[in-house]
Amino acid sequence: METVAAVGEALISTIFEGLLDKFTATSDLTNFAKNKKLDLELKKWHRILQSIKAVLADAEEKQVTNKTVRIWLTELRESAYEVEDVWDNLAYEAWKRKSKAQQQPRTKFEKLFIFPSGLKPNAVMFGVEMESKLKKITRRLQEIAKQKNELQLKEGELISMAYYKDQRPPTTTTSLVNQVNVFGREKDKEAILKLLLLVVDQKSIGNSSVCKIIVTTRNQNVSQITGNLLPAAYPLKELADDDCLSILACHVFGSKNFDAQPNLKEFGREIVKKCKGLPLAVKASAGLLRTKLLDKEHWEAALAKLEVLEIEGCKELTCLWPKRSELENMPCLKNLVIKSCPKLVSLVGEKEGLSCLSALKLKCLTIHDCMAMESLPDTFEMNDLEELEIFGCPSLIFFLEGKLPFTLKRLSIRNCRNIQCLLDGNKSHLEYLCIDDRLALESFLESGFQIPNLQIFHIFNINSLPNQMQKLTSLGELSLSNCEALESIPSSGLPPNITLLELCNCKNLKQPMLEWGLSKLNCLKELKITGACPAADMVSFPDDEGEMLPSTLTTLFMENMKNLESLSRGLRNLRDLEQLCMKDCPKLRTLPMTAMPVSLGRLYIFGCPLLQERCKKNRGEYWPIISHIPCLEID
Repeated sequence: METVAAVGEALISTIFEGLLDKFTATSDLTNFAKNKKLDLELKKWHRILQSIKAVLADAEEKQVTNKTVRIWLTELRESAYEVEDVWDNLAYEAWKRKSKAQQQPRTKFEKLFIFPSGLKPNAVMFGVEMESKLKKITRRLQEIAKQKNELQLKEGELISMAYYKDQRPPTTTTSLVNQVNVFGREKDKEAILKLLLLVVDQKSIGNSSVCKIIVTTRNQNVSQITGNLLPAAYPLKELADDDCLSILACHVFGSKNFDAQPNLKEFGREIVKKCKGLPLAVKASAGLLRTKLLDKEHWEAALAKLEVLEIEGCKELTCLWPKRSELENMPCLKNLVIKSCPKLVSLVGEKEGLSCLSALKLKCLTIHDCMAMESLPDTFEMNDLEELEIFGCPSLIFFLEGKLPFTLKRLSIRNCRNIQCLLDGNKSHLEYLCIDDRLALESFLESGFQIPNLQIFHIFNINSLPNQMQKLTSLGELSLSNCEALESIPSSGLPPNITLLELCNCKNLKQPMLEWGLSKLNCLKELKITGACPAADMVSFPDDEGEMLPSTLTTLFMENMKNLESLSRGLRNLRDLEQLCMKDCPKLRTLPMTAMPVSLGRLYIFGCPLLQERCKKNRGEYWPIISHIPCLEID
């Protein structure tokens, strides 16, 4: 559970509460700081921190979507910890000076050489070093405060804290421990009382303040400063999970249990497990929950306005909406993305029925890497859906048995190797189609090629192309990738009006390029051929007669042609060619001795070492042929 990982990283607003409380509290530190002339810097800190606190609510809300704000909060958190460390050092030094001042010199020698506390060499050095450190932190805080203005953060109350402030009982101003909020320490309390009585009975100590520190300190190093006069500190053991759960409920809800919010009890148990019996960790976690926990009305108000929902890495999620009422709480949801949820089986509960999906106004649905999903709705009733992408769902067998939503324009199905059945009916509304499985493609086309508005068609891993391809008269882009079993282009030809054709890693496509019918594609503007294909075995490209390619080409991209040695004079027939890119052709060494096409504005040659040497500026033999090209890159 990723949310629980936040145990070790408290919200900055929670940190600020405790930090600013230290500035307002009166203590010996105030007088100590005045004597050391450090109080001016501390006052600056207080003013800067108060101005920053005013925008924390806005910053914590924006950090989810704004990376710059997230970085700013990280720097602020580090500075806050540094301020807290320095403050604690000053407090400890103030206490130590006060304790030593109360002690009287024990010998005449000590009386002769005693310094005023502020003039002792060590004290002077401490003051100088601390003043330098304080000024350094002040400069850093001022820079952070300046950045908050650049980020345009708005002032406002920390709403969640203000909300709960009125709900919680007032804090009792007493030095006595509120035993109502102490859990799981009954035996420890008895042992500590015995220890305290034992220490007080040792009359030689005579300083009850030291005894108090030994009994209550959280850091054993503090007790070691006093030497061997005191007994060993009492070691507290970790609390039981049930006691930690009570502490969590007490600090979040003001009660000893989760009766007010039973739906959060399991979540609380997960948090307690992460805290490993440490009460301070539980309290920090409670601060996180308390500052962000809103009542049902607040959640419903947020859900009612939610437009984008992304769910990723929820390993135990099996159903997104078990109840219809949960689905109806999100009337504005337009974009839903679900990724890496290996146990997700269905979008809605079985009892509710898939017809309740009509309550959604989804425009875009994306499902990635949900290994357990076996089927999607039999009757797909998302009447506003425009984009649907299914990727990496190997258990998906039956897909949308029925008609697609008439609003759907983009459909992508990839890495669903067991899919058996697609849909029938009219698909005239589709503009983009991406399919990577032969059975899926065949099933999709069984009812006829009624996709007159299809503009982009991406096909992966198929064995053959259907003969009806030429019926796709509106198709503008056709991409064939990793179709290792594809052996030929249909004799009926390719879609006549495509402007972009891309073939990538079709290693068994042995049919000569002259038989592809490319010269008949009078609208073709871009041709991209990558990896194994007939062109990869060609020694010279294109053919000298210029019958292989249409003269309408403006962009030609050829990659990984291992046997290509020369570009032929047939290039001159490409009168509209504007971009030519040759990549990873290790044997390519020859350009046509006649001039390159006059229209050529960009020439890119990468990974062609033999040709690179012959195209060097002012020295290579081909430089006069290519020097007129405005954009030339050879690497």
